[in-house]
Parts: sequence; structure tokens; C-alpha cells
Amino acid sequence: PVLAMSVATFSYMIGKAKTVRLFGFINSPLWLVYNIFNVSIGGIITESVALISITVGLLRYDLFGNKKAHEKAES
Repeated sequence: PVLAMSVATFSYMIGKAKTVRLFGFINSPLWLVYNIFNVSIGGIITESVALISITVGLLRYDLFGNKKAHEKAES
């Protein structure tokens, strides 16, 4: 949990949305492993939903969003 909290705190200090998503992609699996070892059903569900949400955000805004914005700028 210490590493997961440190990663989260560092990402929030930077404050950019893309950075928070990228560090969240590191943070969430760490908490998921912790919750699995402690058999925390609520924690497992929460981190699974968070991981799916972070993945969707990375795909939507960082992977595909830049291409659309780039195409509009060239037109």
C-alpha cells in the first residue's frame, strides 16, 4: 500500500490529467493485488472498475483523442 499511495500522491502533485491517468494505471493494479491478498471484495470491485475506467480514459483521450485533434488542426 505504501508504494501505491506514493505513486498516487506523486501523480496528483503533477496535476496534469494524462499524468494522473498514467500513474493511476500503475497505482490501481498495486491496490488490486493488495485487495486480493486481503480478500477485500469491495476493494477488488472498486479497483477493477477504476482500472477499466482508467483504461477507457487512456484510450479515449490519450490514444484516439490526439489523432482527432491533429486531423482537425490539419484541415
